[in-house]
Amino acid sequence: MDDKANELLLAEIRNLTQVIEKLVKRQSPWYSFGHGMMSSLGYFVGAAVVVSLIVYLLQKIGVMPMISNSLNSLNQLGLMGK
Repeated sequence: MDDKANELLLAEIRNLTQVIEKLVKRQSPWYSFGHGMMSSLGYFVGAAVVVSLIVYLLQKIGVMPMISNSLNSLNQLGLMGK
């Protein structure tokens, strides 16, 4: 191998070493904890938006008053907890 090929090989090895070091740093417990917390927050906000949209759409098409009336009648009969 000539000097140019050796230099390219060494440059690639340095680059791979840097990438591996970055991957090792990312796998620290604090990184994993933060990633988990942010994922959980995202799932929670997403679920809240979806449920809000579903309730809004059900109100617009008139299903919610029927559900509300049914729950009120069950409450008057004493079938629902206080």
